[in-house]
Amino acid sequence: MLSALVVVVAGLVVYVFQQRQSVTTAQHLTSAGEAALEADQIRGQDPPLAAQLSVSAYGLVHTQFTTASLLESSGNPSAARILDSTGIVQWAALSPNRKLLAAAGADGTLRLWNVSAPGHPSFIDTVVKTEVDDPLYVAAFSPDGTVLAAAGAGQVVHLWDESDPARPRLWARR
Repeated sequence: MLSALVVVVAGLVVYVFQQRQSVTTAQHLTSAGEAALEADQIRGQDPPLAAQLSVSAYGLVHTQFTTASLLESSGNPSAARILDSTGIVQWAALSPNRKLLAAAGADGTLRLWNVSAPGHPSFIDTVVKTEVDDPLYVAAFSPDGTVLAAAGAGQVVHLWDESDPARPRLWARR
């Protein structure tokens, strides 16, 4: 009798744990589905948030719906528009640490932007304004990000020490 009772109790314990696992799985499926659905609904208005929701949903449960939501979010570039110069931006260079953006303009300016906060670029400084508005055609950071170079129609290469981006220092003009 005691053996039968132990077998019945063990069977009930296994059944309870299976039911608990089913409920937990159903909750994850529901949460993941809701997150993926929300991501799909807001993707047009707030792509970065939609991408975060899609990643979260896929992290909870790998279903066709969460996978589709993740793939849909990965196809949307996250961008912020920078209104930089009065003319055309000829070239943009991103620092190796991806925190600074240098924009060389057709109006002869080289402007430095802090782009470390995705979607929220902030203007740092106009690093150079060429004489007689010679357009700048190219800009580049050194591999370690401490030197910024720019060149243009004036056939002059400008070099700046960017070790302190808040205070770029002219290094040389060649």
